[in-house]
Amino acid sequence: MININKLNIEKMIKNNDIEDLFQVDISKQRWIWINKDIFIDILQNVIEYDSFNEEELIHEIKNISEDRVIQSLNEKFENIGWMSVDQKLFESLCEDFVATKDIETFIYVDKKVYTKKILKKVNELDWILKAMAVDTYQHFGLENKNLTEIFKEYFNENGMIIEEILRTGEYKFNALTWKLYEESNLLEFYKMNQRYRQWAEGNARFMFYEISK
Repeated sequence: MININKLNIEKMIKNNDIEDLFQVDISKQRWIWINKDIFIDILQNVIEYDSFNEEELIHEIKNISEDRVIQSLNEKFENIGWMSVDQKLFESLCEDFVATKDIETFIYVDKKVYTKKILKKVNELDWILKAMAVDTYQHFGLENKNLTEIFKEYFNENGMIIEEILRTGEYKFNALTWKLYEESNLLEFYKMNQRYRQWAEGNARFMFYEISK
């Protein structure tokens, strides 16, 4: 069998361009996905394995730690201005991608492309931020702040909140919790694990503007 030490994954990834690893013109790509099913393809693109038995090589590649590959790729993509994005979050941002359930898929995205996508999504889902502000104002008083002040300080254009609720399905703020159901486009509000109400986009916007008057 091949000595696994000969397969220095970190060195192979470091010494090869993204184009060589993935066999693509990176300038024409906006995002790339990878999972363990295609590790073999990626590594075979850059391994000089003429002196190896191919079956043994494939066997050894299958036994390579997923963490080793991903850590090395994270650094590689970071160097070209790309970033790693959770696949569940990316599914909410990109119509062309469907998250995998039976295997973990890793997504790499051009940072400029990601920024545009998340800003668009924050604008689209600003009703969620408004609903959170109303709930916080009515159920978690903050130093006598009014609704507008709470919204501006904690929720307005807060991409981190949108990222978290799209990635995990919920967002927590002290004793308050909101759960998002994307398929039905509904937001449920809980305080101390007790369900208080359910928001839809229309009534969230209406309530926010009515209370803000």
